[in-house]
Amino acid sequence: MSRPRLQPDDLAGHAELSIVDFLTDGALAAFLAQLSATMPDARVTLRDVSGALIEARPGDPPWLVHPVAEGDDAIAHALATNQAHPAHALIRLEARGRPIGGLLVEDDNPSPTLLRTVALLGSIISDLCTRERMLQARRSELELLYRVASLFVTAQKLEHILEIALEAADQVLGADSAIVHLDRDGAGLEPIAHVGLSQAFVEDFDANSAPRAGEPAVRAGRTVTVPELALIGSSVFASLFAREGLSTMLVCGLVHRGRFLGVVRLFRRSDDPFTRGQQALLQTLAEQIAG
Repeated sequence: MSRPRLQPDDLAGHAELSIVDFLTDGALAAFLAQLSATMPDARVTLRDVSGALIEARPGDPPWLVHPVAEGDDAIAHALATNQAHPAHALIRLEARGRPIGGLLVEDDNPSPTLLRTVALLGSIISDLCTRERMLQARRSELELLYRVASLFVTAQKLEHILEIALEAADQVLGADSAIVHLDRDGAGLEPIAHVGLSQAFVEDFDANSAPRAGEPAVRAGRTVTVPELALIGSSVFASLFAREGLSTMLVCGLVHRGRFLGVVRLFRRSDDPFTRGQQALLQTLAEQIAG
């Protein structure tokens, strides 16, 4: 069946990234220090997303992130907004389009050759960091699927397996809560496992008439997002979601060999929508559970 293309960086949620997350040694900062030493009137420095200076040092870790100093806020603003720094040339470092730091050229009149060199270096760093994010995302996906598969091998109770699977999915996908409903005897969907939800919500939530319950995509084992639960059009469910503090929902059907078995739902208490990458991973997880 079709699946949204996985966008690896989506799996990290909305936590702020930093070039520090990608450093393995102090080589980059040390290289910039050596480069600066060859130029009497110029200095190229590595900066965190906060604008703070990062320098190489002996020890563990082999780099030092200095406290944010006066003027660093202008660097942070330029990096966050992708705008020019008011005083110096600043090359933004990115990982999948998200700012992670910068290379600051502290020179009142930098040569075109220096600017091209630093820009090329920044492009190489951004490309390497983007690839690392993709590998991290693949690893997170595989770890989640392996963990779920291991649970089924142990032949534990289904409810226990699903609860652990939901907890793992919450961590990887950045959800705040989740619930699984199964149709075991053809009488309708019943709650089997849940995490992060009150018992009152579980009892009052009718999965058979819930928003998107009858969507053809869900019945076919695909995902459907509901970005604004407050605007779903049902006063009963809107009130229920509001009482629980839920803002967004991701729904995926559980289907095995064409037979609809149930539904898994992930919720967030923030307005951040579930991305296509998160939809893809939930669909993969749902296929594993249903199979």
